[in-house]
Amino acid sequence: MPVVVCLIVGLSAAAHAKHTDLPRVRPLDPSLTLIVDTGSHRSNTLHALLDRLEAGDVVVYLQYGQLPSGLQGRLTFLTEAAGLRYVMVEVARELDALRLIAIVGHELQHAVEILEQPQIVSQATFANAYERSGFKRRHFADGAVGYDTHAAVDVGRQVLRELAGSAIALATR
Repeated sequence: MPVVVCLIVGLSAAAHAKHTDLPRVRPLDPSLTLIVDTGSHRSNTLHALLDRLEAGDVVVYLQYGQLPSGLQGRLTFLTEAAGLRYVMVEVARELDALRLIAIVGHELQHAVEILEQPQIVSQATFANAYERSGFKRRHFADGAVGYDTHAAVDVGRQVLRELAGSAIALATR
């Protein structure tokens, strides 16, 4: 029996190590991979956010989403498992490349904010943290409230400034 337990522990550790070797920011569409790569090369701010996330325990899935009117991006806390916290970032498909990179930067700042608050381990603790540290941005038809932070707003603006003058014409569709 002890051998079986050792094998199970060994397999679990190996599976966990393999899982954590994957990048922390995981675009689910090839055009979003291009957005992240381009943004990382042209914006020191976005590059620093990606580096910070790579060193942490927050995994970010990035995809295009069906967002409410006027919303260009959002982050949703998904779950915590095996020492990692998972979030989903959705961005609006219709944005031009510069704006899309800036929105990704804005949302990745939120992921870093989660990284810096180890007590965020569920949707409830996520909501509580943003009720305390964020500000209400909008109310949705379903009764949900959207929060934002000044840091994320500032990051989005900074990324846009760093990209200013860049001719970025990417096929994001």
